[in-house]
Amino acid sequence: MRKEKGRTALKTTKKDEAPRVDRPYKESHYLLFGDPAGAAYRDNLDCAGASAYLKSRGIDGGALTHARHLRHKAEEYAGFRLQAERVCDFCGRELVGTEYERLKDGRDRCSECSDSVVKGQEAFEALFSQVRDGLCVKFGIDLPRNLEVKVVSQARLSRMIGKKFVPTRHFATRPVGFAVNRRKSYGLVFENGTPRLSLVATTAHELTHLWQYANWDKGTMDRRYGGASLAVYEGMAKWVEIQYLYLLNERAYAERALEREVQREDIYGYGLKLFLNEYPLSEGIALSGPTPFQNPSSPLP
Repeated sequence: MRKEKGRTALKTTKKDEAPRVDRPYKESHYLLFGDPAGAAYRDNLDCAGASAYLKSRGIDGGALTHARHLRHKAEEYAGFRLQAERVCDFCGRELVGTEYERLKDGRDRCSECSDSVVKGQEAFEALFSQVRDGLCVKFGIDLPRNLEVKVVSQARLSRMIGKKFVPTRHFATRPVGFAVNRRKSYGLVFENGTPRLSLVATTAHELTHLWQYANWDKGTMDRRYGGASLAVYEGMAKWVEIQYLYLLNERAYAERALEREVQREDIYGYGLKLFLNEYPLSEGIALSGPTPFQNPSSPLP
């Protein structure tokens, strides 16, 4: 190590050693992680073991970790305000300027969501298969494979649901899909042209309902939970929808969905909060706690 024109340089004489560092050492080679030249040293460090040891000593989740977590949330929530003048009715991001489009039914869609719309039966079936298989693997469950899946227009979906959608100035969502249960004959109907992540979330939600239909007895659920049984059905589906987004590493979308849904005062928001109290969300790409799928006979106390 020697000084060179007011800066520190790393000089080597052997071919297998790290080359000269042109930038100040403190900027480019802190702990020898700032440059590919540090790869040889990095292989000799047991970072995972050091992390596990520190956690075992209780050095985890302190003030610095908490501060970083809050900073991360602040960054992810950037552009998301429920009471903003105008937001994307699919992802909840605040709309600024003219980079959005207004759909025929009055919903606003940001350019990012517009660029990711899934169109056509074939494209949807490919995405649907990915979500179905992903839920089975990540939650360790079985889902029906021979399902009748339809992709229909926005107008037809509205008629099938039988509810008139009235857009508002703020976040205005409406169903873009629903599950069908006719005498144990299951099916799914989705709206054509839905943005990818919105469609992924809706598919996870509706597939959860199919799992419920196959594993829950409606009479038993009604006797056990009384007037709150519908909130149990919808609360679990919302929980799975958001948890699955986290498992896909779609953290920003999951955070916005969570922030939005817990503020609802209907069966969806109420039910979701019941499940969040019993099953905390795992914010990483792997589950770190129990899920309601593991308690099919009694998902909530």
